Amino acid sequence: MKNICILFFFFFVMGCTVSNNVWKYTAEPKIYKKQDINFTIQIPAFRDIRPNENNIYSGGKFLLAMVPFVPYTTITDLYVPEGNIANAPEIFAKATAAELANASIFDDVIVMPTSQKFVADYILEGTIISTNVKQTITFYGLSLPGDILWLLGAPPGKAYNNLSIQYRILNNKYDVIFNKTYFKEKDWWLSFYSNKGLNFYEELYKDINMQLLQDIKEVMKEEVLKNKQ
Repeated sequence: MKNICILFFFFFVMGCTVSNNVWKYTAEPKIYKKQDINFTIQIPAFRDIRPNENNIYSGGKFLLAMVPFVPYTTITDLYVPEGNIANAPEIFAKATAAELANASIFDDVIVMPTSQKFVADYILEGTIISTNVKQTITFYGLSLPGDILWLLGAPPGKAYNNLSIQYRILNNKYDVIFNKTYFKEKDWWLSFYSNKGLNFYEELYKDINMQLLQDIKEVMKEEVLKNKQ
């Protein structure tokens, strides 16, 4: 049974590092219709204010869960789960831009590096606040006999994702006309028999972007009314 515990520890840690290196986002299909408004909007690379650290704890942390009456322990806590593989500020900006362009709200959606000039009617700024991934492991307070429960189908632990992004819209006078922070989270039980993966950012970011599109539509309705006055 000790060998099972050791193998499962590497299963947890390797599953975490591998499954979070790749992040893919698929925008909704393009809506072919006349744009809702004649304004243009540009989206620079997002700001990234996440802590620059990942915690994949040593075997000592794993062994802590084997202490009798300890309910669970955290074995991974990743603030930057994509590591050095992906460039999150550009990826998130392009994903939101694709949704905005495909929704046909604006006359044009411009994705730009941060250094470019403000050339559109509006600018959408994004700030990545959190993309946390966490894993816990439990022996149900039973020490080593607890892993027998895993073999019987009991969850060996739990995983958590959360995603938080702040959006601001500025007009060409640099007045902030929209400022909102979105937060989504997901948790699920892990299985000894299935490496489900730990990355559900697309699902969470899809929900955030769909809310953002609805909020932008409302904000831009007010802007259209202001410009008619």
